[in-house]
Amino acid sequence: APAVSQDAPAAEQPVDGSAEEPGEAPAEEPAEEPAEEPADDAVGIGTPVASGDLEFTVTGVEPGGTEIGDVLTTTAQGEFLLVHIEVRNTGDSAETFSDSGQKLIDSQGREHETDSSASIYLPDNDVLFTSINPGNTVVGTLVFDLPADAEPVSVLLSGGLFSSDVEVSLR
Repeated sequence: APAVSQDAPAAEQPVDGSAEEPGEAPAEEPAEEPAEEPADDAVGIGTPVASGDLEFTVTGVEPGGTEIGDVLTTTAQGEFLLVHIEVRNTGDSAETFSDSGQKLIDSQGREHETDSSASIYLPDNDVLFTSINPGNTVVGTLVFDLPADAEPVSVLLSGGLFSSDVEVSLR
């Protein structure tokens, strides 16, 4: 009977009955998709996407430095990243939007929450916690406090407790 390697699944055994030569490297399987890539169905900056009765449009992303505020300031543990968004209520009744339900995914697959306390220091930032009437739109900025080694890949936006997250690519 031909020698059969115990390491490889039956589907990978040689069909001709020969065993792999000692020292011969087994064929490599294709590498899995890297964790840092956004999902194939993720939309990008400027494209509206819906979660529940809220429609989100990420309008831009910019570094926020290590300090936010004019007279009163707050300092980041790492570095702030500002994600500018528009949130429109497409439903028939008022919806409450909170920045605390939104997340950022970095190139290492880490999930970062918004820094709601830093959001307070941005003037005219309507996305901290607000009620949006049907047909109305609020414009604001999500603030994330990221470590220096974080490379932002996407944001997960949620229209509320019973809504599914939608992913928007930041690349």
